[in-house]
Amino acid sequence: MPIHIRAGEGDVAERVVIVGDPARARQLSGLLTDVKVVNENRGFITYTGTYGGVRVTVATHGVGAPSAAIVIEELIKLGAKLIIRLGTTGALRREIGIGDVIVPTGSAYNSGGIYMQYLGSTVNYPAVPNYDTLTALVQGLRDAGVRVWIGPVYSSDAFYAEEDLANVMGSRGILGVEMETAILFLLKADSIYEMGARGWLWIKYKRDYRSELTDTLDLVVVGAFWGRGKRAGTYGALLIAAYDPKTDQFYTVSKVGSGFTDEDLVKLRQLLDQYRIPHRHPRVVSKMEPDVWFVPAVVLEIIGAEITLSPLHTCCMGSIRPDVGLAIRFPRFTGRYRTDKSPEQATTVDEILEMYKEQKKVKIEESANP
Repeated sequence: MPIHIRAGEGDVAERVVIVGDPARARQLSGLLTDVKVVNENRGFITYTGTYGGVRVTVATHGVGAPSAAIVIEELIKLGAKLIIRLGTTGALRREIGIGDVIVPTGSAYNSGGIYMQYLGSTVNYPAVPNYDTLTALVQGLRDAGVRVWIGPVYSSDAFYAEEDLANVMGSRGILGVEMETAILFLLKADSIYEMGARGWLWIKYKRDYRSELTDTLDLVVVGAFWGRGKRAGTYGALLIAAYDPKTDQFYTVSKVGSGFTDEDLVKLRQLLDQYRIPHRHPRVVSKMEPDVWFVPAVVLEIIGAEITLSPLHTCCMGSIRPDVGLAIRFPRFTGRYRTDKSPEQATTVDEILEMYKEQKKVKIEESANP
């Protein structure tokens, strides 16, 4: 279960409308039948019901890209496949009237900010929507008699720092200014990105892999998540675990979706399907619920940036803090299939705990000797 949207399996529909204002979410929920509140945590009010015979979720994302990013990522984790934002925009052209609708073909965004967190400072991402969704939305609005404007918008992080935008942006063809469209297009559900530390189909930008964790780990595949976009039909990310010889069980330590070639994705599907089972294996201890479970059998070599605390994984749960385990940050498949190792010869939970303690010592020494 995600941290902020405390909804359960099946609570979020594949089709989602997101809004910034909880009052707008409540208003839209009135259009649904069989509606229920599926989340109130952190003020991200979320409703699910039926509209025209189709299940729809209406979710609140708050103000600005950082807040919206949290909600969008967690909605995708909960099963959202189509997300449309319904919000307010400031028109940058005089002929756009109050009540008109702008359908963005793309969104400009300032250098830096949350984009740098996801992509690094060297990438200017073309934030554009899914084409099929764009065209269907435009056609539907026109059929309904709504006056529609189609073109780019600008997503701003500063609500009160926009005095000169009307002249500058408007002269460049920008139709409106708002605050969340760019991050929605970056994280759109049909891309092959899965959220943060909870799923890696492509990794967040990192300057390099120089870190406290220099050893590779041999970890056991215990589950998988179906790929999206270009990885549809394959296992886009794998749930991996460490072995505990004291309990003879496997404890999850990360999800890995980085480092796999197209050939790896095909090979892994063929390799893992022979171990596929309809339920969690009794020797696997996991808080996460993957799309597919496996008998612990396949061992892969994994590298990562560091070992970090995680409430989502069960490896060394409670050893450092109550109800918190250890996880590999920025995990990546090295390309090596450890066919020479049985699952019981994989990296152990005690070894991971020792790695975590050793890396903490390195950090302390470095801070003491800058």
